Amino acid sequence: MLSFVKDISNNTVTEQLIVNCIKNNVQVYCAHTNLDCAEGGVNDTLCEKLGLIPQYNLNKFVKITQLPEKLSTDSFILKLKISLNAAKIKLINPQNIQEIQTVAVCSGSGGEFINDIIGKADAYITGDIKYHSALDVKDFVLIDAGHFETEKIILHTLKNILNSEAENTVIGIDTPPWVII
Repeated sequence: MLSFVKDISNNTVTEQLIVNCIKNNVQVYCAHTNLDCAEGGVNDTLCEKLGLIPQYNLNKFVKITQLPEKLSTDSFILKLKISLNAAKIKLINPQNIQEIQTVAVCSGSGGEFINDIIGKADAYITGDIKYHSALDVKDFVLIDAGHFETEKIILHTLKNILNSEAENTVIGIDTPPWVII
């Protein structure tokens, strides 16, 4: 669902950010969904961090990949948590799958593609999985690693790209609005 700012009244966090940027003559560029699926974008960065070898794009947003060798589910989960610096993730594994080699990846929110993964991957990494979507999982491991956690990994890559074209590029430090306890 897209959200647009129709009025800048300085009441919300987003509006306050826009007002501060205007006051300080700061240019803002936001590439969100298009950066998720772009070549060298968020999905590719996630694959690189996890040592996944891209095989093909299932659709515009989901990439099917391979690990160089099979890993136990527990080892893969640990690798993912370390790579994303995520203290906790959600794991849905109704068939108790013990080994992973083929991995589907969709950074951000990819719950709508769960049925497309069946028969194509041992595991699916995405974020923002809803309760009823999780009930549809069968024959693969679903890993909800978090919307924020699966996308923040692109920030350093973006800074390096932008610094090669412009001076004084700043990447804001973002934190999720919640604490998992």
